[in-house]
Amino acid sequence: MIRCPNRRARASAVPPLRATFAALCANLVGIGLARFGYTPLIPAVIAALGVMLLYLSLPIGLYGSVGILIIAYCYRFATTTRLARAGFLQIHKELEEASAASGARWLATLRRVLIPLMLPALSAGFILLFIVGVREFTMPLVLYSQDNVVLSVLLWQLFQSGQPALSAALASIIVAVVLPVIFVARRTLARRTLAE
Repeated sequence: MIRCPNRRARASAVPPLRATFAALCANLVGIGLARFGYTPLIPAVIAALGVMLLYLSLPIGLYGSVGILIIAYCYRFATTTRLARAGFLQIHKELEEASAASGARWLATLRRVLIPLMLPALSAGFILLFIVGVREFTMPLVLYSQDNVVLSVLLWQLFQSGQPALSAALASIIVAVVLPVIFVARRTLARRTLAE
């Protein structure tokens, strides 16, 4: 049987990093380039090969570790950038100007005004990235080692080794992990929507 340590750490570390990075990109860059409809799209195989070649050529020992998977997963932030951009465009400039007129700096405005208003869009992006991260197959297949096998790669290995019962059980576990996240998020967002 193949061991997969730190799955929960990987699954819980990647979406917040992506969501935070996407929120900052949407605020700083997204308003410029995204107005023209430009979002760079890179196939997962090309991105994985690029990450692999980069970290094989550098003297940093990241290849085959959990860190390279987290870095490689973070390249797919375009979806969350779109969600965060839509959230930021709904917030009027007057709120930022009022905060600045009250003496707040940019970071305080971001933390006290913009982020609370952006929570629904960021949480939707978090859920979407969690689901995409759980089902991601191409990048982990290129970048995995025996120390960091991801669930989707493990599912594929079990199926390829002629163990359909174990692969079906693992697929059921994956569904059982993803469904409560979706259920809790829908409940939380529905309550917020009804409260407003």
